Parts: sequence; structure tokens; C-alpha cells
Amino acid sequence: MAHGNARRGRTARHAYIRSRAEQPPRHHVYVIELDPAVLEHARFRAANPDHDPRKPSLYVGMTGLDPETRFERHR
Repeated sequence: MAHGNARRGRTARHAYIRSRAEQPPRHHVYVIELDPAVLEHARFRAANPDHDPRKPSLYVGMTGLDPETRFERHR
């Protein structure tokens, strides 16, 4: 009897995973390279004390919108 319950649970789990895979993504992660002039702002430097000036400054965000739409609103 325990085997029957385990089997049912496994079937339900597979059905859940399959239905989630069929859904379109709800969020997008995006990365924007910032203008190097951002390093001149004390507020940026204070918020990013470990920033390596040899590397580009990046903004990483997540949105439920289309990434292009979010970028236009963010600018």
C-alpha cells in the first residue's frame, strides 16, 4: 500500500513540473552597463565600496515586464 501512495505522489509531482515548464517566464533578469561617470558620484562609491574601477559599472535588475519596456521606463 505504501508503494501505491509513493507512486501517486511521484505522478503528481511530475504533473506539476510539466505544467510549470509549459508556462512562460514571469520575470526577466537584465544587466545595464552604466556610464563610467557614475564613479564620480560619492553616493555610488559609498553604495559600492568594493567596486573595482578596472571593471565596468553594472546595474542588475529583475522585472515582470518585457526587458525593453523596463529599460525605457528606467531611463
